[in-house]
Amino acid sequence: MRVSDVKRANISTFIASPEQSDYYPAKVSISWTATHPQDSGPLRYSLDWDGEGGESPIYGTFSGSLSSEHTYTAPGTYNVILRVWSPELGMDESVAEARKTVTVKPSTHFLMPAWAPGQPTGITATGARIAFVFRDEQRPTYFEICVGTLKIVNDRVVPEFEYESYFTLGTEGRATNICPAWDAEGKRLVIMSDQNGQPLTTTDLYIVSQKEVSTQLTYFNGSATAAFPFWTSKGDVLFCSNENKLSPELYSIPATDFYIQELQRSPIPEVELKGPFDIYKLNPTTGTKTAVVSFVAYNALWPAADPTNKWLAFELKGDIYVASLDGFNKDIGVIKSSPWRETYPRWNPKFNEWLAFMQYRDGRWQVIIYNIRTKEEARLETIVATDVTFPSWSADGRYLICQIKKREGWRLAVWTVLDNAGKLKEVRDYVELIPVSKK
Repeated sequence: MRVSDVKRANISTFIASPEQSDYYPAKVSISWTATHPQDSGPLRYSLDWDGEGGESPIYGTFSGSLSSEHTYTAPGTYNVILRVWSPELGMDESVAEARKTVTVKPSTHFLMPAWAPGQPTGITATGARIAFVFRDEQRPTYFEICVGTLKIVNDRVVPEFEYESYFTLGTEGRATNICPAWDAEGKRLVIMSDQNGQPLTTTDLYIVSQKEVSTQLTYFNGSATAAFPFWTSKGDVLFCSNENKLSPELYSIPATDFYIQELQRSPIPEVELKGPFDIYKLNPTTGTKTAVVSFVAYNALWPAADPTNKWLAFELKGDIYVASLDGFNKDIGVIKSSPWRETYPRWNPKFNEWLAFMQYRDGRWQVIIYNIRTKEEARLETIVATDVTFPSWSADGRYLICQIKKREGWRLAVWTVLDNAGKLKEVRDYVELIPVSKK
């Protein structure tokens, strides 16, 4: 044995926990045990959490073992370097070194799910299709429309959720494509997008099929906004617009406030939509557009038609309202009024007395199930208190898919809500989907 080796300290254990994190900020703990054959006293150490020189090492003294914690605030691959030496013999003569690689992954987000209509639950040749918005924080200005396959076997949701890119409009670096809504046959989507050369303060509507644009439905191209589309079973598209009422100095709402506010770890193009908004009905074939609901100084938002196409549900002043689709400002009334903001109503496609909507209460978003006839009400429950948003019903009316806030980003989860007869079940039974990309 060489004399120089005898003088070196001995690092017997060096542990990083975790060595890989699926989200950030990521708290990592380093622990180690070290001795020196010729020095029984306290040893010196330096710990470099980023061996590439991004941060200065920390120094200290220890005896036997020690641990330290560090929080990584950005994704990346980090080389952690520990050096231990005898203060009596000096660093040059007695130093020993150990290294660990810590990987912090960028967050990914699965947003605004839309269950394709007319597709049975249960295992089929293709499974039920779910459209959603995908965002990868490695490309913070990029919102992509994806479609995944969901299977339910023997009334149990299969967690593995295979998905692929369905459509994107815009460049690779920047694309804000959100709010997907299926047509009655589950073959095409209508989306809102800020592409086609228009500024970030406006959006238009596009009908898309896989990999291509079929139709640009609205042509404001910066002069006004078309937003929050919903495709009725009769083939009309409901949407919100500020056409002829653009008052940015008086009315401003962030179109994506329900999910983007929580994702501001890196700058992204927030689509600032100026109101007040009215609700229109558009025939995609003829291009005929008619106003359904309009208020002078209030936003009418997030329209949704019931399965009979007779009634429209929407948000007005933080409450859920209804109006007749057979006329203009006809039979308007409040479904439910409460002290909390309620928005994004969605009718059950089979049991149309049931309505799902979002409610902001106790500092977080929740999804409420409400029976407009019996006034029965329930909240989707989660194991840990967190935000649940953007509900979408299954074709058989029994399940709801929503986005749920997790440490690693927004994920999709499916709740079993009603039984085969449309009776409310305990809404504690849910499955978080495990996304698997086909790429």
